[in-house]
Amino acid sequence: MSVVDIITAFLQQMPAVAVAVVLLYALLDRKLTALERRMEKEVGELRAKTSELAEEVVAQKKEVGERLERLDKGIEELRAKMGEVDKRLYDLSKFIFLFNKSLIEIHHTRDIVSEYAFITLSNLVQIIPPTKSKYYTEEVREELKSLLNRVKTGHFDWRDIARLKELGKVIYKEWWETGREDLINYYYHLQLYIWLLEAKLLREGKMPPSPEVIWS
Repeated sequence: MSVVDIITAFLQQMPAVAVAVVLLYALLDRKLTALERRMEKEVGELRAKTSELAEEVVAQKKEVGERLERLDKGIEELRAKMGEVDKRLYDLSKFIFLFNKSLIEIHHTRDIVSEYAFITLSNLVQIIPPTKSKYYTEEVREELKSLLNRVKTGHFDWRDIARLKELGKVIYKEWWETGREDLINYYYHLQLYIWLLEAKLLREGKMPPSPEVIWS
């Protein structure tokens, strides 16, 4: 077959090739269109799910916020109630404290408390706990020791008693911070001793310079 025959045969087949190409293009276009629609549908569904998830997250965040707000409110209410309980306990302890103070002072002014008991207590408070802290320092301990020695000689006044109370408060504060049992035990013995000293001055007719000295 010559070249002319081949070219002639190819030209005769051109319409068939063109039809095949058109059919292939149409099929491919339909496939691509279907794929595009499916992808658009999936993207739409994905966007819808994302939107739902975002709304759910916002709702949960709001719920968590509301719960935290209720929790904070509950904590504040609990703190308020605890404050009331602390105040009532303080009032009760103060009442018992002052009642015992008055009772002991009355007994001492009437000589119901023996001199032997007073001397024993006086010697007991001389055994001062060691210092290991920032409040109850060695300086405080030495001042307390010196003051107790002067009081023991019988030469003391209301100023000395006021200072003993201040030093006692330092010891109490140290116990509150550290929980040292020896400090709180000593503090109560010191308070008892102070009450007897106050009663002694009152029995001698020596009145305090101001009400704060005896009621502080």
